[in-house]
Amino acid sequence: MLFALLTWMLVSPNDPLLAREVVAKIPIMLYFSRTDCHFCRNLEEEILNPLIHSGTYRDKIIIRQIVLDSSQPTKTFDDELQTPEELAKTFDVQVTPTLLFVDNNGRELVTRIVGYQKTGYYSHHLEESINKAGEELRNH
Repeated sequence: MLFALLTWMLVSPNDPLLAREVVAKIPIMLYFSRTDCHFCRNLEEEILNPLIHSGTYRDKIIIRQIVLDSSQPTKTFDDELQTPEELAKTFDVQVTPTLLFVDNNGRELVTRIVGYQKTGYYSHHLEESINKAGEELRNH
């Protein structure tokens, strides 16, 4: 399951273990999911887990999973606590899975990816979004 595999990347943008300078230079992918979402499980198994295991993007993206049906409060970019549902409302996330690419202030850097379809194009689109988010961050 993705939850265990993402442990090393599941960090708050305000995590004291990460230097603020490092987080400011690496885009954050917010992965909104639900425990009962079979599209989310497929995305994890077919795309995200292989991406994580490859190590290719380890220094290029911080992945943070937001499980919408969890009651665990999440620290926001303003250092406040919100439920996952509140955070989804803040970012206008209505469908799972949804991937947002943001900076350390929560500003979206590139177009979000909504939903999941089993196509070879999805992997390419995700990699393109990660690279474009990094470029956008470096250029601003």
